[in-house]
Amino acid sequence: MTGSGSSRPAVPPVSRFDLTADEYRWLVRGLPGLTLPADWTLGAGETARPGETPRPEALAALAAKGVLLEVTDDLDLRPHTSPAVLAGLALHSVGQVRAVVQAWQPEVETRVLVDLVGPTAAGLAFRRATGSDFADATVEVTLAPLEALTDELLSHLPAGGREAAPITHRSLGLAESRAVIAALERGEGPVTAQVVEQVHASDSVDLLRQLTGTLPTGFRVTFASRASDGAWTGAWLLGETDWIKIGLAVPVAAAGVPERLAEQTRVHLTSVGRGMVRADLLGVLATWVKEARDG
Repeated sequence: MTGSGSSRPAVPPVSRFDLTADEYRWLVRGLPGLTLPADWTLGAGETARPGETPRPEALAALAAKGVLLEVTDDLDLRPHTSPAVLAGLALHSVGQVRAVVQAWQPEVETRVLVDLVGPTAAGLAFRRATGSDFADATVEVTLAPLEALTDELLSHLPAGGREAAPITHRSLGLAESRAVIAALERGEGPVTAQVVEQVHASDSVDLLRQLTGTLPTGFRVTFASRASDGAWTGAWLLGETDWIKIGLAVPVAAAGVPERLAEQTRVHLTSVGRGMVRADLLGVLATWVKEARDG
């Protein structure tokens, strides 16, 4: 209760189900008519061998986790599946707004699919050890109110970077940025200095230096609208101390013309603290949530 006597409405709880890849495949195979993007099935869409049935231990595990309402030997799992799980999977075929999150760090990689339908967000997350196969990923199925979507998406932002940091912005041509990064990866000698001077990138070299070599931690979010064909992508890489947002500005005249792309595309680099990554995503998310509600 606030001092004015008003209270903040409680956010409905998030329904969350954690599965192994094997459990997820058997579940999806047992839900005929379910439509998921091909790369979000973990092979469940492959034709089962004649007479092949789910292993009893997989079905028992699904029941223990509340995914199934009871243990069954019925091959059609629809009547036995939790309504929250059914909705959390089925809504991916009718989403008005779709978000795809990719997050990677040295130990783990995550892919997240979120579809917004009215006041609800259906989520599907795959996590795997870095370098392993997604076929062995752990799977999380969620059904959440839109009010909880921000926390759900930001929960996938990898750790690291200062919370607050001075904002540094630089812009240079794509070809120039590639030339400087290639020179920096060869070393910091006079040749590198000459390249930096030739492409007039002296004010960008500190940021570009953080983009050399292997970049083990990053975060990428894409929103897309089914109704308007609009889309937005934000990509951040973790540098030495802060996050670097990377954007590309491609002139319309250069689209689809490779030589023009290299010559005319501009790279925008912005070094920010972790708090600004969250703020940036919050601002964009508000726009897409409104579209989902209005749609």
